[in-house]
Amino acid sequence: MSDAATALRADAMADRLGLDRDRTRAWLFALATQAASWFLSTGDKPTHDAYHHVTSTLLRA
Repeated sequence: MSDAATALRADAMADRLGLDRDRTRAWLFALATQAASWFLSTGDKPTHDAYHHVTSTLLRA
């Protein structure tokens, strides 16, 4: 998924659920960071890298 699509999906989810966009992005960032750490600890580098990319995207968005 592209960087723009990641940010748009986060915003769309927040809007649909009636949540604050910044708080939703912060929650998604925390969740993706946790997932990236988990996959790194299990040795699944490709999945870790994918989650790491999502966290980077959410920080820049």
